[in-house]
Amino acid sequence: TEAQGRNRAFTAARATSRAKQRLLEYATTQTVLHLEDPTEQLDLLRRSLAGDAVPAPMIKKIAPLFQRGGPLQLQKLPSDIIIAMSKVCGVYKNWLSFCPNSLCAGHMTYLMHKKWEKLNKDDDDLEREGLGDLTRDELEKICQMRGMRWVDNNEALEEQIQGWLKLSADPLVPYHALFFFKPTAM
Repeated sequence: TEAQGRNRAFTAARATSRAKQRLLEYATTQTVLHLEDPTEQLDLLRRSLAGDAVPAPMIKKIAPLFQRGGPLQLQKLPSDIIIAMSKVCGVYKNWLSFCPNSLCAGHMTYLMHKKWEKLNKDDDDLEREGLGDLTRDELEKICQMRGMRWVDNNEALEEQIQGWLKLSADPLVPYHALFFFKPTAM
């Protein structure tokens, strides 16, 4: 039934919340270590840890940490953070918990890249077609697939998706950075 589907979605969201918190704790540590004055960026990370949506301009300010050569570049992330990110992205499989993280991290990175390619194509389609004709269920599914808050009114969901689309189209914001935060359009 629909209620059972929602219960499963809530359970899955609760399971990924710990992984998301782990990502944000790691991002906070790296921000403090690599920036001379991390005050503004730490506000962004505090808001994210509290579960708040983050305005796009704040994400753009911290984006250089995620770019090539930055401490949060995907290739520089330790294996336990890769595993946490794969949980947030929804590609982690429970049977992989039997393998050491260092062995699974490469496979998880591959699976995340495949999912990101699919989401990127979906982002392009959404950008082209617009959000006006989407039903409530479609809006929720789009937000769920991207690890964003999906229990809200239609306008808030559309705003979240617009924020995601703007940031995903920005060449200065690496795609994996979007999974650390809950972007909003502002």
